[in-house]
Formats: sequence, structure tokens, C-alpha cells
Amino acid sequence: MKKERLLKIGILPIALMAIGMSTLFAQDLAKVSPEQCKVVFENDRVRVLKLVYKVGEKVPLHSHPAVVVIYMTPCKSSFHSTDNESGEHDLEAGTVRWSNGTTHVNENTGKTDCEVMLVELKK
Repeated sequence: MKKERLLKIGILPIALMAIGMSTLFAQDLAKVSPEQCKVVFENDRVRVLKLVYKVGEKVPLHSHPAVVVIYMTPCKSSFHSTDNESGEHDLEAGTVRWSNGTTHVNENTGKTDCEVMLVELKK
């Protein structure tokens, strides 16, 4: 009985750490949505992603470090973050925005596909 309890106590932190690590890695946009997002460039300072999500499509929960977002096409989308922030963007092609980093979901609520370039900063 004592060995079983010690075994359970030892396994629980390891199991929780494994779940936490898989959640952390699962939030990489290129990994959670490879059909929508492609890494187009990466070095030790930045990673550049191309994201295309069609009318009505959702982009699953994902995280960004500090990032520059460049809208290549007009894009109307809603977002919901884990910080309980939500809203809607209706942006023109060529719009450039900055984010300090976030964990969120997006949905294309417009009438055209959204094409976005993201420049994630590593340093």
C-alpha cells in the first residue's frame, strides 16, 4: 500500500509535466494548423509564417511570441484570447500590426479568404 502511494505521488508530477509540455508544443500555430499555416523562413532571430484561412474557417488555439502581423489581403476576423479578450478586426490589405504575444483563436468572419504573414521574434 505504501509503495503504491509513493508510486502514485511520483507519477503524478511527471504526468502533469508531460500534459503541460504537450499543451505548450501543441500551441505552435504551424503545428496545430499545418493546412492553414506554413513556415516560410526561420533563423535564430525570427520565424516567418504564412497563414491562409478561408471564409468561415477557424484557426485553432495557438500562441505567438512578440509578432509583427502583415495582412496581405483584406481580412475580417474575430478573435478570443485566453486573457478573456475578444473582438473583431476588419483590416485592409497592407495593414501592419504589432502584438506583444498572445494565446488565442481566430475565425474568418468575412467574405474573402484571409492571407496573413507573421514575423515572430525570437530575441
